[in-house]
Amino acid sequence: MTLEKMRKLLLPTRMIFFIFITVISPALFGEPKNDLAKVLDEGRRLEKEKNFDGAFQLYQKNLAISPSEGLYVRAAITLGKLRRYGEAAFPKSASLMKLRALIFKKFKSTKEPERQQVKTNPPQESSPILPLAEQEDLASKMFAEMASTDKWDLDAFISGYQKVIDKCPDTQWAEMACWRLSNLYLLANQEPNYVEMISTLKHLLRRYPETIFYGEAKERLLIAYKATLNWQKVGEMYEELFRVNSQPTDEDFIKWSFGYGEALKEMGRIEQAKKCFEDVLKKDDQKDSLEARASQIFLSALK
Repeated sequence: MTLEKMRKLLLPTRMIFFIFITVISPALFGEPKNDLAKVLDEGRRLEKEKNFDGAFQLYQKNLAISPSEGLYVRAAITLGKLRRYGEAAFPKSASLMKLRALIFKKFKSTKEPERQQVKTNPPQESSPILPLAEQEDLASKMFAEMASTDKWDLDAFISGYQKVIDKCPDTQWAEMACWRLSNLYLLANQEPNYVEMISTLKHLLRRYPETIFYGEAKERLLIAYKATLNWQKVGEMYEELFRVNSQPTDEDFIKWSFGYGEALKEMGRIEQAKKCFEDVLKKDDQKDSLEARASQIFLSALK
């Protein structure tokens, strides 16, 4: 995969898309509704009719065309209703879950020493760590049991994956269990359980810094922090992106600066936010990108 293709997979934020929908598009074109809203309305109609397969196919099709957080969350919820937990990353679409492709090595080289010093919570005295061979055997048995468990028995899956995480931490099964458990918290209920999902993903990244899910977990954390309005964490993630990518492309610089500016604005750091939006306009150089339009609106509102 070329760097350009990998770069295109990096969508650290699509909040700008919603700003365009709610602020810019009506002002410029006077259209009360947009394609994304129509897709979401149609998808919800299909969900109400219990046509979850049809709704998911609609969301997935549009994710491949124009990824957005709104589509991703609805598609994820629909998968949860279908109990198809293993498909949360949408590997066949250009979804929001592909951060790893561009920045994994850079994050790894910058953050690895710090992350390797952070270990999982120490086991309780009543639950000593098993020898590796016994961990492997127990984890294998647990996954086999879950494979034959009724797909609607959510509690059994949650407790099963948690047991693998707690009892078999030195196995690859535990790494997979963390990711599967985060899928459950994202998909299984009517709305995502972001609090538990964040906790699980943070454990995954601390305990398994070389995980194949590293990039996806980072991107999912960014979405969760936004959804829970944890703008401090959102800002920190953008700071990390800039720190490990000292010479981003113009396109990435614009997207990241806008996302960082948005987080700063929400934290009340207005002057710094204005600087980010001004940087967007400067780098855009009158190309009239969506980020530039939204930045101009924000700057006007912040005066």
